[in-house]
Amino acid sequence: MTPAIPVVLATFAAVYGTGFGVYWWQRQKINSGIDDLLINEVSRSLELPLTYGRKTRITARVADIKNLFVEKIEHRGNKGGTSYTYAPTLHLAGTEPATQKLADWTDELKANEFTEWLRQKFGPNIPTNAAFSTPSGLMSDSDFADPAAMPPASVEVARPAEPSRIQVTDSPGGREFYFPAARNLGTAFFTTVFMLVFNGAAVLMYRAHVPLLFPIVFGLVGVLLIFGTFNLWFRSGRITVNPTRVIAVNRWLIFSRTRQFDAGDIARFATKTGMQSGSTIFTDIKLVRVGADAAFAERAKASAVGSPASQLVAERFRQAAGPAGVTVANSLASAAEAGWLVQEMNRALGRRA
Repeated sequence: MTPAIPVVLATFAAVYGTGFGVYWWQRQKINSGIDDLLINEVSRSLELPLTYGRKTRITARVADIKNLFVEKIEHRGNKGGTSYTYAPTLHLAGTEPATQKLADWTDELKANEFTEWLRQKFGPNIPTNAAFSTPSGLMSDSDFADPAAMPPASVEVARPAEPSRIQVTDSPGGREFYFPAARNLGTAFFTTVFMLVFNGAAVLMYRAHVPLLFPIVFGLVGVLLIFGTFNLWFRSGRITVNPTRVIAVNRWLIFSRTRQFDAGDIARFATKTGMQSGSTIFTDIKLVRVGADAAFAERAKASAVGSPASQLVAERFRQAAGPAGVTVANSLASAAEAGWLVQEMNRALGRRA
């Protein structure tokens, strides 16, 4: 195939135009506010967003809330994989159906935190099974408290019963967390296939003397896939945590990289949503340095300018990014296990779990 330059440019324009159209549609949806949970503290009521099958907003009085909990939702992929999301959920009197979901997160801790924040907003009389936090959306200055000053979480996270190759042991140097190489075999296999396809296509196009643009694009993607494939098959990690320091060692076959952090410079460990492969959404673990949470709150205050719509968009991007930190482990297939690992790392460091 030897397309003319105008055809190539038109194809790229169509691809970018479609991407921009999807982005604009999503931006308009966010700006419309249909996904927003509205809280009226004066009338002590909530207006539920137009999500989860709701065609009109449902107004729920706090007095009608019988329970507030986090529902664990199982998702099974076409290839047999299983992932979970966690939905803060209201059980209401006088509505049909009585159970109303508010949001859906892959991070169980975030769902627990939002649930407890909502309970604290309306008083302690609402039963719950969650922890503490701040929500997305527009905030007042009182919402930007230092996370270290918040009350400790009330939920003890148990290690999931699902099979795992991640090893946690106690050693003379502290608590060790070992993340073996090739622990996500399905993702590693399919990434390898894609890598071979893209690099093979680049070679074939070059030998067929197609316009140089195409082998260059496929070749660049192929190179990125080579690095990704190498990491998935050969990268292992070991994190040693004790009350004085954290040692993180990454190893690629005979190569290794060691990083050390003083405990006094570390605020906590936290989870962060990472890449997605098929129906599986992976979770990363990052080390949050002292002062990062304060900077996170300052950025939140700085984003509270402009129109309400722009504030909401900025806040959602900020919440997705979270406080700045150093990624010490990535590509954990189970968000629940990642939450447990973070709890154990914080405990070994001497921080609240």
